[in-house]
Amino acid sequence: MPFRVKNWNCLIPKPLQGTVLEADMRTIKLILLAGMLAGWGICPAQTSAPATQVAKITEKDAQDALQIFISLYADDFRTAAISPDKKDDIEVAGKLLNAARASKTQPALVWLLCGKCYELASVLIDGYLVAAEAMQVAIDNVPEKKAEAIENLLVVLYKQINMLPGDKRKELADCFAQMSLTLSDLRVASDDFDGAVKVIQKAQATAGTNSPLAGELKSRVESLIERQKLSRQTEQLMAAVKADPKDANARNQLVTFLVVELNQPGKAVEFLTDAADEKARALVPLAAKKIEDVAETDLSMLADWYRQLSSKTSSQTGKINTLTRAKEYYDLFLVKHTADDLAKTTATLAGKQVETELAKIAPQNAVKPASATSLKGVKVLVVASSTTLDGDLAPVQKHLSDVGVVFTVASSQNFAPEQLKQVKAVLIVDYNGRDANAVQKLAEFIALSPVPCVVTSSRLYSSAQFFKQLEAKLDKGDSLLIKDPRHPLAAGLSKTVKVTSETMDMQWMKPCDPAIPVAFLGDDQGKAVILAVEKGAKPTADKKDGAAWGPAPAPARRVIFFLGRPTPIYPKFTPEAWKLFDAAILWSIGGR
Repeated sequence: MPFRVKNWNCLIPKPLQGTVLEADMRTIKLILLAGMLAGWGICPAQTSAPATQVAKITEKDAQDALQIFISLYADDFRTAAISPDKKDDIEVAGKLLNAARASKTQPALVWLLCGKCYELASVLIDGYLVAAEAMQVAIDNVPEKKAEAIENLLVVLYKQINMLPGDKRKELADCFAQMSLTLSDLRVASDDFDGAVKVIQKAQATAGTNSPLAGELKSRVESLIERQKLSRQTEQLMAAVKADPKDANARNQLVTFLVVELNQPGKAVEFLTDAADEKARALVPLAAKKIEDVAETDLSMLADWYRQLSSKTSSQTGKINTLTRAKEYYDLFLVKHTADDLAKTTATLAGKQVETELAKIAPQNAVKPASATSLKGVKVLVVASSTTLDGDLAPVQKHLSDVGVVFTVASSQNFAPEQLKQVKAVLIVDYNGRDANAVQKLAEFIALSPVPCVVTSSRLYSSAQFFKQLEAKLDKGDSLLIKDPRHPLAAGLSKTVKVTSETMDMQWMKPCDPAIPVAFLGDDQGKAVILAVEKGAKPTADKKDGAAWGPAPAPARRVIFFLGRPTPIYPKFTPEAWKLFDAAILWSIGGR
């Protein structure tokens, strides 16, 4: 993990060790650890990245791990547990933690060792940090036990929070709330809505109404309670169909419920019968397809149908599901439908009405381009070849100031981790490509940084080995083809967009997983110039020999934005180019 302190004792000056001040330093370190875990996203929650199959710990794995523990550590553990000297507990817990770190290829053993470490350390004030680090190791290396490890970590944090005064309590409480949001996502993923609600309600009580996360926690609880209700309704409808498979009314209700409230047309197909509504029989199977596989004429029908369904549900979840689907189908229809006719005009107007309706019931779900005001006050670290944005970079400085971004500039040769504090994103607009050390440092940063990044060079990704096959070149052009106008990175633009006032050299990259292409150079869909990398996306490259830093799943969003190289391109940006530039920053930090 980036910037992670391996030996926390190095933060305590030797003259202070064993004093009250040492305990205070231990608290600060726990806050730092919790903040890193919360800020780095200890699991890829609520992203569109594809789910990966988590390997399960088998019974044999567990038994083998237990035998290793018994043969190597059981005596020390038993002695520490019964000894009145608590220093023994911390010492043995530390030994188990180090053993867990050395056993990363054996998840069952890691989990057992981390659990035993936690068992000893979590009951001692001086052991909170060791217990928290043990759960961090488990989170990093035992995906199957991630939820349980986070829950254990929250127990330690909660104990510490109740012992702290003032600002320290507030800071750790905010970390507690952030991790609770992650745990609630994991509970939802396992359909444990009751557990998810309890997690967030405890976070609300801990963080308080003045927390910056108070609004998000309140919104999450309301959403979860509604999903609890929907889950129970699903169970009731499923039970009715199971009790009488020939009950056409029950099956039709279940089909509608799955499509509207749960947004699961694929599952709804299983319950269709000849007695179903004619539209449902025709359109539910189409809705179950991947949107890119739906024919142009069917896109229009699906959009109209989903819009009609939105008026037949009273739940906010159902309205958001149906209106969002309708907007997606209208948008793709307009991309595929090239004729300038009545069908195009109708779809355009209907799409705008749907967007308006969606914005009224859930503004955060409305699909809209980034605007200047949406970036106002956002704190950004800008990385360039020097600490000033002048010459060809002057337009970047002017634009960021105009839209209200609060930014500082760091040199690519000597920027430091401390500069990441309090910033929402890092924007790499230029760097000294002749400095191999600077390139390597930026590459490591991109691979591991917990802060979202907008990057303007493929060479940095190549150095980070984030992609297995990377083909990037320069070609002349002045326009981009927006592949997916529905994506927030498209900034509300569609089709062909002129981005420079004259033909310029623009850098492009051949599309490859896990990057999602949003725009291409000219009309060549082999030359991507704007790509999205979701938080948690898995690199396609093998691990770089001798480099402990990568590659690893993206700890935060990345935007590959090749318009910025070479730097003389900035003075030639059109207003549309700046819209895309703004959208890149906004999407990277979680905006739309």
